[in-house]
Amino acid sequence: MLRSLLTIFTLTLSSALFAQNNKPCQGDEYGLLDFWVGEWSLTWGNNLKGTNSIQKSFDGCVIEENFNGNPGIPNYYGKSLSTYDQNDKKWKQVWVDNTGGYLDFTGKMVDDEVHFSRVVSIKGQPTLQRMRFYNINYRSFDWSWESSTNNGQTWKVNWAIHYDRVTNRSASNAE
Repeated sequence: MLRSLLTIFTLTLSSALFAQNNKPCQGDEYGLLDFWVGEWSLTWGNNLKGTNSIQKSFDGCVIEENFNGNPGIPNYYGKSLSTYDQNDKKWKQVWVDNTGGYLDFTGKMVDDEVHFSRVVSIKGQPTLQRMRFYNINYRSFDWSWESSTNNGQTWKVNWAIHYDRVTNRSASNAE
């Protein structure tokens, strides 16, 4: 009986210690999108507006985006999930929305910007698509959706959004 209790106690303690020490998403590479976490007011085009709510989920391993285009694009909303893939040493993101849209990207830091990109075929022509996060600071940043049909020599901006933070994270996370 005592032996059984000791075994149960040891297994329980080992499990608890493993859970406390097993933080697989704590390295520097996981901080790429930390600037994005928070509540955001969005503006684009001719004073169109929307919102975006970004949080870390799954023990800090996933950046979860919840985009709402209202009132700028009525009844348009979507979600993305982003994570660092340890095997490929790349950030990956998937986007889905209420129009049936599905997009998948790989991301990385490029100078002082964050880029997520993919290659697709549009009307039989290879097209590069990318999202750029730039002019990044704690209070605001700019984002653009761009495409290139000449292997990235030139880019067309399809949609540009300005982000302004509406709720603050703790002061320790501020710039």
